Amino acid sequence: MVSCEPGVVSAQFKVVLEQREKVSDCFYLFEMDSSLACPRTVTKLSTGSVLLILFVTLLCLYLLGGFLYQRLVLKAKGIDQFPNHSFWQEVGNLTADGCDLVFRSKSRSPPPSYRGVGSQPLGGADDEEEDERDEHLLPM
Repeated sequence: MVSCEPGVVSAQFKVVLEQREKVSDCFYLFEMDSSLACPRTVTKLSTGSVLLILFVTLLCLYLLGGFLYQRLVLKAKGIDQFPNHSFWQEVGNLTADGCDLVFRSKSRSPPPSYRGVGSQPLGGADDEEEDERDEHLLPM
C-alpha cells in the first residue's frame, strides 16, 4: 500500500500485517508514504494574475520605448527623457480634482445671481456707464 504524503520523497516500507502461518497462501501488507503517489495538481493562473502580468509588461514596454524614443529621436537629456513627463507631473493634481468633482456635493463656483430687469429704457444712462467701464479694454 503506497500512500500520498506531500513532503516525503522516499521512505521505508513498513510491515503492517503479516500472515505467514499458512503453507500456500501467505499474506504481507506493506505501507509506504511518498509524494510520488500524490496526484499532480495543475496550477493555473487566475484572471487577475494574467491582467497584472499584462499590465506590468505593457508599463515596462511603455517606459522603455518612451525613454528610447525621447533619447534617440528627440535627443532629450535628464528628466525630459521620461515619456509624457508633463502629464505625469500633473496626474496627482488631476486625480484630486476628479475626486473632488465626483465625491463633493458643493460646487466650486458661486451660484449665478439673478439680475432683475432695469426700469430705464435701453440706451439710457446705464448703457453709457457700461461703455465707459469697458473703454479701457478697447485697443487705441
